[in-house]
Amino acid sequence: MQVFENKGAMMGCSNPHPHSQVWATSHIPNEPVKEVANQKAYFNEHGHPLLSNYLDEEHKRKESLDCHKRSFHCVVPFWAIWPFEALVIAHSRRATPYKI
Repeated sequence: MQVFENKGAMMGCSNPHPHSQVWATSHIPNEPVKEVANQKAYFNEHGHPLLSNYLDEEHKRKESLDCHKRSFHCVVPFWAIWPFEALVIAHSRRATPYKI
């Protein structure tokens, strides 16, 4: 399930005002499948998670918005397209609950 805010005509919506929508499918969309595959490949090559390395780099640069709590960090990644885009990275690592 994906929850997102539709920003009106700029996102192809007929309503001019922003509103939230929920989109649910019985399969995993293509982009998350690619992300998981690429992160697995990175882990197999380097021996540690890509997002952990990325978070370390963000801490060194101190350029993006960084909100941290005991169990996660939230940063605006350098590749963000929208001003409200954020990346939430969990501190604890868990196995993927599904097979890709």
